[in-house]
Amino acid sequence: MEEATVAPRTSDIPKNGLLRKCFLSLVDRKILYLEIEELNTILNNELMMNTKNLDSDLTDVLPYILCYYIKHWPGWQRSKEYFSGKLHFKDWYDKFKQYIVLKMNYAIRNAYPAAMKMESEEMKAKLEKCITRGSQTDYLSTKGTSPCSIVINCSSNAVNTLVFTDSEDNIVIKKHPPLKWPDIHLRDLVNWPYVTVKFISPEFSFERKNCGTFQRYLAFANMQFPSFKQDYIEEVSIIDENSPRFCYTAKLLGKYVTEYINVLETVGEATRAEINIIAILFDEFLKDIEEMGMNNTMASNSSVVFNIGRNHYSRTKKITKGNTAMTGMKAEVNYCEMFIPKMATSLFYFTPFQDTKANDVSFVYLNEFKNNVRTDVQELFPKVNYKCEFCNIQHTTPMNMLAHLTQMHSMEPNFICPKCTKPLRVPNLVHSRWKHECTGK
Repeated sequence: MEEATVAPRTSDIPKNGLLRKCFLSLVDRKILYLEIEELNTILNNELMMNTKNLDSDLTDVLPYILCYYIKHWPGWQRSKEYFSGKLHFKDWYDKFKQYIVLKMNYAIRNAYPAAMKMESEEMKAKLEKCITRGSQTDYLSTKGTSPCSIVINCSSNAVNTLVFTDSEDNIVIKKHPPLKWPDIHLRDLVNWPYVTVKFISPEFSFERKNCGTFQRYLAFANMQFPSFKQDYIEEVSIIDENSPRFCYTAKLLGKYVTEYINVLETVGEATRAEINIIAILFDEFLKDIEEMGMNNTMASNSSVVFNIGRNHYSRTKKITKGNTAMTGMKAEVNYCEMFIPKMATSLFYFTPFQDTKANDVSFVYLNEFKNNVRTDVQELFPKVNYKCEFCNIQHTTPMNMLAHLTQMHSMEPNFICPKCTKPLRVPNLVHSRWKHECTGK
């Protein structure tokens, strides 16, 4: 498909064209009816689009998209300013034209590939419903989130240090000094955003990936956060379709962990620091299994993505300040983030054989080290990889991983709980596995 975008400057749109008549009708609070031919006239003659260069499916829905944007222009909210004389008609209409040009360009370049995933008839029916019922500015409710987007490319250590100020109609982005990093311990590190830890030993291999997601948008100040419902278990998947899967209880896995650490201490002569690292990684993995709530079991060759902590959190930054200068009231606008903590816990394999000759629960491979049948204890030591998913960089020690975070990333600002509005420090959240005792309803 050749690209065909909206070409004209807004000043080139005819002053007495159909688009202006649409605007005037809505300003006068009249119900507006538009035929497909009229919408196509606006597209081809006033917006000067060469629809012949577009995909036929896109050409069919463009009139409906145009109608949708005419109706849902956020500027209709300023009708009171216009009728009170605080807002000039020309300024208001110019903003309307700019918005239509911007959104039609966006629809062609960005939104169309996403729209192709929808059932075309379902999409047409939804948009047709908007046009057949007409538009009246009297019944337009306040729109809380912005239809525009801001794309910022920056290094990882600048992500949380950006602040926004406004100058007339412009948004100015500035960088403030980063927050200081507190003392971070290993248990905090392995639950930190973007951190993945993979444990590999001869009989046991698992991975914990912090894959929390952000929902970011612009909204007017004092607007309530949109209602939110997150599935606790988001996904259960098979890692390798060609390999078998076996289910194990957390109790059996925990028994193996105890025996494994005991052998490392007594035979392998592991240091206390090495034992602590291994014990914490095992402990967090077993806590994942418990928190998943799947009968305290985990299958090998499987991965589970779940909402660790069973909560979500938010934070905001003010972008523009409200004022009454020039054209009247100007609403405060915030940059908002909604964060859903997620953990992808994977058990690649668990292959020990239980020693049936022993009186209690023990394992053949580990007993061979205890009984000096095996003497190369180095093969027993695990390989642990730490990875920053944001930067796609791997490290072999937790110290190097922590150094990467503190040097290359900025400290995460506080979140708030959307229900009880309590401010929450990220180090405290990761230490509690993203749990929060909410006092709100």
